[in-house]
Amino acid sequence: ENYIVLELANPNGSDQFVFYVAVPNVHKDLFQKQIVSFFHNVKLTESTSDYNIFNEDGVSVASYLQTTNNFLFPLKTYENFDHDPLNVLVNSFSKLETEGEGAGVQIIYSPKEEYYNKKALYAVEQIEKGVEAKDATDLPESFTGAFRKNIMTMFKAPKKQDDPEKPEPKKIDNEAIEKIKRKNQATIVATNIRLIASSKSRIDAERILTSLEASFNQFTDSNSNSLKAVRVQKGALQSLLR
Repeated sequence: ENYIVLELANPNGSDQFVFYVAVPNVHKDLFQKQIVSFFHNVKLTESTSDYNIFNEDGVSVASYLQTTNNFLFPLKTYENFDHDPLNVLVNSFSKLETEGEGAGVQIIYSPKEEYYNKKALYAVEQIEKGVEAKDATDLPESFTGAFRKNIMTMFKAPKKQDDPEKPEPKKIDNEAIEKIKRKNQATIVATNIRLIASSKSRIDAERILTSLEASFNQFTDSNSNSLKAVRVQKGALQSLLR
């Protein structure tokens, strides 16, 4: 599949954090040219061995990020920052001990522009017809989800009207329309963000993870969308850490 993996990691036993990028081989040369065109002093090195952030005698914890509102609504983007948001994320690694502690942030994304653009346009059309934004943006991601929504709609009681001869005027949520259109102007990608921290004790590992999670609060748009961390537990955690 056409995807890119970005990782920012501070391995256990190292006092430096490193950026790692994985791209399909077919895009390797193009990626190198684009990076060099943006960052003229960058040094790219092909890594054939993996790094290790884990304290094998300690505790590792992890979380993933998800949006608090529907994915069609935008987060705070770079043009609205008065600082480099990457610095905030990097600073969260600065408190790690060289020995016994490690952490990593992994971002996997794949272009899904046409898929999500169609959903956005459909949602806008529904809102313009007077459908509430919450219902218009409740778009299932699978056939099973679509079937379940259709069944629930069949049994949903219609809203009562005071005077059936005078239907209520449709209220159009223009603010929601503007937000969805604004996001739809950008390239839309399916994204998975995972955070992992490891230390000698659970308290220290969770302290590191909490700091990583907090660094993503800066992407909150209080009138639109934000990111929240979901801690991974038990069997799901073991599967993620493999």
